[in-house]
Amino acid sequence: MTLSIDWLAPEAKGAKDVPRIAEHLRQAQAALATVPVYALASALDDLSETLLVRGNRLISSYPGSGLPFLAQFCRSDQILPLIDDSLGGASCLDAFVPRSALPRSERRAFARGLVVHWLAGNVPTLGVLSLVSAMMTKNSSIVRMPNTSEAMLSELLAALHTMGEAHRALASAVAVVRYDRDDRATAEALSLEADVRIAWGGDESTSAVRALPSKHDVTDLVFADRSSFAIVGRSHASGERVKATARLLAHDISVFEQKACASPHTVFVTSDDEGGRDTFAAALADAMSAALRQIPKRPPSPQESQAILNLRSQYAMFHRAWHPIGLDYSVLADDRADTGPAIGNRTIFVRRLPALEVLAAALPENVQSVGLAADSDEREAITDVLGRAGVLRFPMLGAMTHFELPWDGLAIPQHMVRWVTRPAARYANA
Repeated sequence: MTLSIDWLAPEAKGAKDVPRIAEHLRQAQAALATVPVYALASALDDLSETLLVRGNRLISSYPGSGLPFLAQFCRSDQILPLIDDSLGGASCLDAFVPRSALPRSERRAFARGLVVHWLAGNVPTLGVLSLVSAMMTKNSSIVRMPNTSEAMLSELLAALHTMGEAHRALASAVAVVRYDRDDRATAEALSLEADVRIAWGGDESTSAVRALPSKHDVTDLVFADRSSFAIVGRSHASGERVKATARLLAHDISVFEQKACASPHTVFVTSDDEGGRDTFAAALADAMSAALRQIPKRPPSPQESQAILNLRSQYAMFHRAWHPIGLDYSVLADDRADTGPAIGNRTIFVRRLPALEVLAAALPENVQSVGLAADSDEREAITDVLGRAGVLRFPMLGAMTHFELPWDGLAIPQHMVRWVTRPAARYANA
């Protein structure tokens, strides 16, 4: 086996292999189960507050990790409403509570046990958000990090471990490990310990996780490859609103360098002619240039650079293109009525919005998010037609990559608990 441990609480002495790590985590989960859920939310609040202090060492050490976004998500006023919405109220994690539609019955949500998370290599921060859901539902977790990922998560947990009693309970119930992708023995050992398996990544890697042997009652949550795009309605594509709309879209394109499943690669503009499309494309190019000041860009690889240069030449000859001399961003306009391709490196295609039925028929099966800026009737028509076609989210522009629940159509905390019911007290002995 090639198992290496990034993080395991100091009290887990001698836990060097998967079975011993799992045994420690089950003991830690039993302790975590006794901590009130609002104390756990307060502990995450403290972590968030620490991360958001100007000059925080972790954020400066991992500038491209998405830590500021994670810190915002961990605030109790962010995470508790998501738990409330998913479970019908967070208090069910601490005690039996009445069922609103069935007044003779009560229910309580108990942790499933051990959650194993396989994180994606492109945006590991997104997978950490499923870890927060596991923490708040009082599960223990093993997080398998890609070998290419930084040590950000282990340092984050080490910091949390020192902050207080509830903080220690949260951090002690998590292990962070790595192993080579061809080490099937370790992968199988992890899978057989899991009560819940969560796989983030491409189709190949998530299919490999699902193929591993598992407990007969394991719950699988799979977040595989997804694509996303944006739509700008008529009232947002010109006039006074166009600059603000372009600025919000430029943020969605620039954050995570279009590597997240919720990152847009195409924007459809409601316009009667190519002139309206090109007006918005020019405004978007200005916004992309401005976004560079807030979100600096890493240089593309030589292969990526050549692909971008070839694409720019093609669009200069046959379509329209807006870009600087360097490879900071590329805004490309054409007359196609479908999405993509996903080039990345802040490359965005601008197209006129076709009839919604035409667009729905052209959508790939894996669309996740459609960032939307549209008013009233247009908004209603877009969400109705494309929602029926399989789109899972219609976030506002500027918030496309913000994590929310449900995610990919799944309310994650619901799948991390066992529901236990009993008669309400006044009916128990009737």
